[in-house]
Amino acid sequence: MFRGKEISFLLFSLLLFISSIIISHGIKNIGTKNGNYITVKGLSEREILSTSSSWELRYRLTGDTINDINKENNLSLSKIKSFFLKHGFSEDHIKMGFMEFHEENYKESLYKYRAHISLTVNTKNIEKMEAAEKNIAELYNQGILISNSGGPRYYFDNINDIKPEMLADSIKNAKLAALEFTKHSSSKLGKIKNANQGYFEFLPIDRSLGDQERYPKKILRIVTTVSYYLD
Repeated sequence: MFRGKEISFLLFSLLLFISSIIISHGIKNIGTKNGNYITVKGLSEREILSTSSSWELRYRLTGDTINDINKENNLSLSKIKSFFLKHGFSEDHIKMGFMEFHEENYKESLYKYRAHISLTVNTKNIEKMEAAEKNIAELYNQGILISNSGGPRYYFDNINDIKPEMLADSIKNAKLAALEFTKHSSSKLGKIKNANQGYFEFLPIDRSLGDQERYPKKILRIVTTVSYYLD
């Protein structure tokens, strides 16, 4: 009969043998599943036209009294509204912003008070906004001292309408890139391991132009990263 120590040794050896088989099988599966895949990127771009626009205008006034400033502001505001009404806007499109007063403390100052006023013009009619921007010199010629105006900002509000189509297109292009790789690597494309859709980005038509919000036409871009198993 086997002694207790011998039985324990045999059981331990058997368990060790079984464990080695399980571990070996697991390592083999892990190597097949995770060790042989390719990561590719798929690009999708669309040229789009903005659907809304906003223009913040700031102008400067001077006067010896606050009452003088208010009178000048009423006159300036009337001229600005007339300008935009002439270009097809309504008064509902024009919203007053802030008014800041500053008292001049320098002897060389011609006026005691200086004020900065802002207003915002909003519209979904891009052509009207472009026409107004083109003719903004009319306000300068009327004595409106516009400052700190970078021009209108243009936005695209319908991104959710084209997101699914562009995302599908970027995934399709990623798969085409992966298939092209398999042609030259003697491998077969398998299932998707994982995917990252990235983020949607607006760009100017001409990449050298800078801030895309300054232009009605722009590029909407998405890059999707996909990993495929290789069989």
